[in-house]
Amino acid sequence: MNTRSLNTLLLASLLAVAPAFAAEDRPASSPEKMQLAAARRKAAAEPEVVAASQQHRADKALAEKARSDYQAARKKADASESEYKKLFDEALAKADPEAPALVKKEKDAFRERMAKARASKKSADKDGEDDGDAR
Repeated sequence: MNTRSLNTLLLASLLAVAPAFAAEDRPASSPEKMQLAAARRKAAAEPEVVAASQQHRADKALAEKARSDYQAARKKADASESEYKKLFDEALAKADPEAPALVKKEKDAFRERMAKARASKKSADKDGEDDGDAR
């Protein structure tokens, strides 16, 4: 567990014991506001509401921890992928000195085919839209 997730869990536990509507303790300016504040305090004190609030905070802390773990895993995966690509390219160049040029040529041809496919798809979509509008 990293420091950020520990801090998040600590904050969630501290918030769980804090009063739910501390701002409502100030004097209200109208009877309606006082009535609403009293109703909110009463609702916040219900055991089901307290339990749901604590569960919400715990779930939110867990989600934050999962998010930070995911980000760390993605960084590690990206770093290992770039290291693999670098080592593979070096080994390929060692195995056949002409291979990097062939790989570049192959990639360029693929990009050109994809650009043509996108262009033909766009023109087909535009043709289809014109037919659909005529209905």
